[in-house]
Amino acid sequence: MKKVVFAIISLLICKTAFAQMSLTAAEKQAMDWLQTKTKAFKASKNDSLFVVNNSEKPYYTVRFSPGDQKEDIDKEIFSAKVGDIVGPFRGDTFCYSFKVKKFSDPLTRVRADLIQFIPKSFKDEAEIKKYIDKYTALIKKDDKEVYKIALKDEEKLALKRKDLGWIWETETDKEYYEQVYAAEKGEPVVIRNAKGIFILNISVEKHKAPYKVELIPLVKKID
Repeated sequence: MKKVVFAIISLLICKTAFAQMSLTAAEKQAMDWLQTKTKAFKASKNDSLFVVNNSEKPYYTVRFSPGDQKEDIDKEIFSAKVGDIVGPFRGDTFCYSFKVKKFSDPLTRVRADLIQFIPKSFKDEAEIKKYIDKYTALIKKDDKEVYKIALKDEEKLALKRKDLGWIWETETDKEYYEQVYAAEKGEPVVIRNAKGIFILNISVEKHKAPYKVELIPLVKKID
């Protein structure tokens, strides 16, 4: 079962917008077929039987968390409601539509960007304070140049900035959790730990959201 789930995850590469994406004749045929099944799949009262009678894979379910898929796919899946059909999506050899079976209970999460990192090896306390003051001030005034400015310091500080994605309440230690979750959108957070000093910008303040969604795939092979 795990192999099947991971295969599905690896194949969910692109959301097809019919007017924007070039499809082969076989891909279009598979996508169109799934589209014709959308209404019946949604109305089905026996999803297992419907899949057995229509899908080219046996009945099973897959589970995703936010961030498992590309942003547009992720958004479509997690903005749906139980019973909705999402897709169709095109994979390498199969196309897929999914019926939303259930969402997990919501958990608290927050989203943050790593603006600057000062490694533990950087020992100049006066210089450290200068960097902290510099970047917290830029974040507070919502300076759009903060990323460009940070790039200029990267070579010296050996930083690789990134969007940290969703930080869930179950994934953080107490100190980290308390600092990040107490902040509001646009507020700087300075985290000190064994690796060094992390200067974060809260891009989405804390709120509750489902941590996982369970989906029922309807599968059509691309012939």
